[in-house]
Amino acid sequence: MNGRLRCAFALGLIAFVPAATLAQNHGAQPPPASHPAPPPPHAAPPPPHAAPPAPHAAPPPPRVAQPPKPVEQPVRGFNLPHETPPAPPPHVNPPPHVNPPPHVNPAPPQHVNPPSQRVNPPPQHVNPPPRNYHQATFYGNVNYGPYWNRFHGPVIVNPHPWNGWGWNNNVVWNPAPIYWGGGFWGPYALAGLAGLTSYGSYLYDQNQQYYPSYAIAENTPGEILLQNYGLQQTQCGQPNLVVIWGPRNSVICAYPNNAVGPGMYQVNPTNLTLVSMV
Repeated sequence: MNGRLRCAFALGLIAFVPAATLAQNHGAQPPPASHPAPPPPHAAPPPPHAAPPAPHAAPPPPRVAQPPKPVEQPVRGFNLPHETPPAPPPHVNPPPHVNPPPHVNPAPPQHVNPPSQRVNPPPQHVNPPPRNYHQATFYGNVNYGPYWNRFHGPVIVNPHPWNGWGWNNNVVWNPAPIYWGGGFWGPYALAGLAGLTSYGSYLYDQNQQYYPSYAIAENTPGEILLQNYGLQQTQCGQPNLVVIWGPRNSVICAYPNNAVGPGMYQVNPTNLTLVSMV
């Protein structure tokens, strides 16, 4: 019984304590104030702003070159007022060095044949052969004129060195039997010689024969021969001439020069050289 009372008393006490505490909180109000409370004092002013950072140090002023010291002028006898010394001459850079052009050896001169031109001067008056002379034959087995077996003298080398048949594009040239001189001097057919005007003639007194000559045609071996030696054709029958005997009893005459003197010669068609007669 006592135990139950104790429990009931404890429970009642526990319930009473919170109720009393709640009544104190709501019932005990503070008495109203007779005067209003003074306002709180002003807040302290905020601290001043932090000082701005120091500006960057200014760069040092550019270095100014000192003007050159004036050149001391020699003392003259009298100086005008405010006279200033003359300015020094401006500095001029020397011209750049330029290497001279490399030395180039000049090309050796080349032999150039003179341009083709007619070598036949105008005909001159030459006495015809005597009536008692008869014309030499050009037919059959004929050689290089009446002296064909006497040309064993010095050879006058052609200024243009033809090797072999070089003047004929290395092709062997053979005289044609139906042309005067085999065609060496021009395309003169034997059948038409009577209609041609002779260019003088060579008289062979031993058997009273004469050998007519004719003008050299262009673009022929005979023209190349005269051009190489620098000879100029003329009519046969004059004294002191260059007499050249060609194939098949043909003959032409030319004025002498420093390369070929007057006399009898036989042409060698292989390399266009002249062989003297002994």
